[in-house]
Amino acid sequence: MNQKYLEHDYHTDILTFPYGDQKNISGDLFISVDMAHYNAAGYNISFEYEILRVVAHGLLHLLGYNDKSEKDQKEMRFIEEKWLKSLSDFHKQGKLPVGFTWNKKSISS
Repeated sequence: MNQKYLEHDYHTDILTFPYGDQKNISGDLFISVDMAHYNAAGYNISFEYEILRVVAHGLLHLLGYNDKSEKDQKEMRFIEEKWLKSLSDFHKQGKLPVGFTWNKKSISS
């Protein structure tokens, strides 16, 4: 899909196709499960945590963030981590669904 739609000749963990405008957020996120497994192993984190990170990344694209430059990539990574920390805090406060456990190395629901 990356080659077909964006003419990028490399693998990616997510493709985001925004359809919204400045008032509405709308779009499609296509996640590569294979790349998520690969990244999770490479970063020594759980597959589930990597999926959450990738979804956060895609949502940032839908909000208008870009990751073309190193500076933009760092900004997006900072926000991704901030959102994931917030999820962790919600879990500690008992605000996530029953049975959902939060851990970078082992997330399950």
